[in-house]
Amino acid sequence: MNWNKQEVQEAFISRCIQGAPTTLYNIGVGPKSEYLTLKTIYPEMAVFGCEPLVSQYKGLKKRFNGELLEVAIGTKSGKSKIYFEEGKELCASMLKKGAGRQSKKIDVITLDEFDELCGKPERILLWADIEGMELSMLKSGPKLLASGRVRWINMEEHKADTETIESINALLEKVAFERTIEYNKHPGHQDVLYVHKDETGSR
Repeated sequence: MNWNKQEVQEAFISRCIQGAPTTLYNIGVGPKSEYLTLKTIYPEMAVFGCEPLVSQYKGLKKRFNGELLEVAIGTKSGKSKIYFEEGKELCASMLKKGAGRQSKKIDVITLDEFDELCGKPERILLWADIEGMELSMLKSGPKLLASGRVRWINMEEHKADTETIESINALLEKVAFERTIEYNKHPGHQDVLYVHKDETGSR
């Protein structure tokens, strides 16, 4: 298959997975295309996503190949602010305020609530790129993570934020996940894949 550079990066984790996910939870869909790339590899996989700024990403509603909710995932449901720069697709964040950044109130639900809305499927690949909110997201899904239905978790992490990385490692270790591989490495950030310990042969 003739992948471009981004698609190669998005497809990388399939080398670390034995068997197939039956569900993708794409948290913070944004402008990228992992839902398309992974659906090509796993054509039977159901796709669910959330993106609070759907209107910021032109054509996203048409491109997205599953059920897309216009919400963010956070520690509790309600309203929050997200910060972004008009026309700059990769800059949206619930944490990064600053000069020149606009803000918008958005709906927030927990990861457990998202799972309920999706019907509590099995063999979930949880993919999240949410600009520093990864720990909050995980903390909001204790029932889902304890259920064992999530088998793989792929997240972006900021290398300098060692405290958050250690907290995520500790949280996921308690629910039987192993930190498996880091990839897509850049000076300040990288992707990391966690695999459930019951997925023998997944590495």
